[in-house]
Amino acid sequence: MVDEAKALSGSISRRASEVRAYVADLDVPGRIRENPLAFAGAAIALGYFLGGGLFSRPTGWLLKNGFRIAMLFVGAQAVTSGASIESAPPPPKTNRATSSRSRGRSENARGRRSPASEEP
Repeated sequence: MVDEAKALSGSISRRASEVRAYVADLDVPGRIRENPLAFAGAAIALGYFLGGGLFSRPTGWLLKNGFRIAMLFVGAQAVTSGASIESAPPPPKTNRATSSRSRGRSENARGRRSPASEEP
């Protein structure tokens, strides 16, 4: 029984040293310096859930409405990606120099003759 206890003690100490090496490789303080807002948000969320906020009314409301909004985005994405309708090209841009010409063209389209379109 003493030998089994020594073997168990040795395996626990080996496992503890492996865990220490893993934690040292994580470099938690360095990661916190790189992303402080992510860690602050994780700490707030963890405190909220550990404090009993998981089964509260605000959490239910947020989950319900968040799910609805997510489904709206998924549905809109499915509709827009599945549409095979070709869109019309955008209308040409007119600047102030060509606005008088475009006015004459629009009058011609209505059946009127403009002085710019008359031939001498």
